[in-house]
Amino acid sequence: MAPVLAVAIVVLLSRMTLAVLIVPPWQHPDEPIHVAAAEVWRSRITGSDAQDRGREAAIIDSMIRHGWWRHYGQALPPGPQPTRFVSTGVVFSTIGLVPESSSYAPPYYATVGWLLSRGSRSTVERDLYIMRVVSMLFATGTLFVAFLGSRLALDELGAATIASLLALHPQFAIVSTTAAPDAVVNFAGALLWWQTISAFRQPHYLRSLTILWFAAIAAAAVDPMGIALIPVAFIVTVAVSMKRLGGRAAAAMLSVASVGIVVATLAIPAIRDPMRISMSAALVPSSLADDLQYAGRFTAFLFASWWYSLGWVRYVAPQWWVACAAAITVIAVIGTVRGFARSRDTRRVVMLAGMNLLCLFAALAWVFLRVRVGAQGRYLFPVIAPTLTLMWLGTSAWLPARLRHIGSIGLVAAFAVLDVIALIVVAVPAYL
Repeated sequence: MAPVLAVAIVVLLSRMTLAVLIVPPWQHPDEPIHVAAAEVWRSRITGSDAQDRGREAAIIDSMIRHGWWRHYGQALPPGPQPTRFVSTGVVFSTIGLVPESSSYAPPYYATVGWLLSRGSRSTVERDLYIMRVVSMLFATGTLFVAFLGSRLALDELGAATIASLLALHPQFAIVSTTAAPDAVVNFAGALLWWQTISAFRQPHYLRSLTILWFAAIAAAAVDPMGIALIPVAFIVTVAVSMKRLGGRAAAAMLSVASVGIVVATLAIPAIRDPMRISMSAALVPSSLADDLQYAGRFTAFLFASWWYSLGWVRYVAPQWWVACAAAITVIAVIGTVRGFARSRDTRRVVMLAGMNLLCLFAALAWVFLRVRVGAQGRYLFPVIAPTLTLMWLGTSAWLPARLRHIGSIGLVAAFAVLDVIALIVVAVPAYL
């Protein structure tokens, strides 16, 4: 299946390149502040004492030249052009953050800042595109790692299917070209999934657990979105310990893992601060009926934007397109339930994949649902490999063994058709 993997990588790279060409600068979520934070670190590394180390004025000027506000039905406020994101006015309230804030975890921004410092200072657009290319490289790694994990969890056909679905997922290529740490966290999530399966099926489970924990903690240190991978790593460690070790050894390993989580939470600001903020966030007072109504809207939006959205969730797919995606999902969910009892290995893969998805969804619900803020579907992409695994297992459960190849082709073709339609119906009219 190596040729299938190579083709999938070429397809993903082609789609990401197309996305970079179509989506104008600064039109991915929070790109201005991500670039500014990287510019701050670049200035620190090069020893620059410029007053505007984050180059906010240059970024705002570029946003004006590229018509950023036109896509949101807004106009520039009267008066002089602002030079800081925290300038007053509704136009900048969407950004409203300080790039030198400790909220932007050093591992990602310092690394990208160092990369930018290797060259001469140029336009902020060039630095933006360099950061987009970095995301593309991590996305390619995500596909490769997802293939390895799928081959271990399923079989050659399953691995080829998952790689193809990931390469053609309508939203994944879009998300993978944004100048943000998302792609790094997505790569860590795919790596965690691969090592989860390896810990159960390979003899070197301690090595797999070590890599798994490294991926989870690194993801949490890079971006708050990665913190949800820590409970996934803990649950996997519990399951592997119970399967591989005796009672005392398992208890010892779990004690070490628990201490490690506490130490990491207390010692790493990138993990500690988001946890403290989420715990102290004020709940929006409401009735049970309001809660249920909002939860429905929250889940529907999360689902639709997981499949496709552009800009700062400004451009979304039409309802009939989302209905087609929902039909594919419903078929897969019902098929997963029907095929759950097929074999012990299938049950384990389904449970592990479902646990990945539920942990991340629970984290999103805790942070976003309780404070009445809508989460974007891209926040579920750290578990996109196990999610697509569930989709394939559920789809193939409807078919006899001799027709699984046809089912794979059909599912991959459905993703490809949805992607092409979204490009024609949404992306082109929005930006071209």
